[in-house]
Amino acid sequence: MTLHPALRLLLKSLAFLVKAALVLACVSIWLAFVVLGIVLRKSRTQQHDRGVYHELRSMEVAFPPFIYGPMPPE
Repeated sequence: MTLHPALRLLLKSLAFLVKAALVLACVSIWLAFVVLGIVLRKSRTQQHDRGVYHELRSMEVAFPPFIYGPMPPE
């Protein structure tokens, strides 16, 4: 049994749209994980930097404030 040419074209275009949607969904999920990783890494780095500033604050005798500047905002 053969399909009508218009129906065959419709099915091919529908298959292409489904594949394109799947690829777009996979890329979107991957990009979301990449962005989440960058945000989490930046958050951890900022927390670490705050910890370093507090350590320097406690050793103010050895490191006067003009060496490391003012405290960052909390």
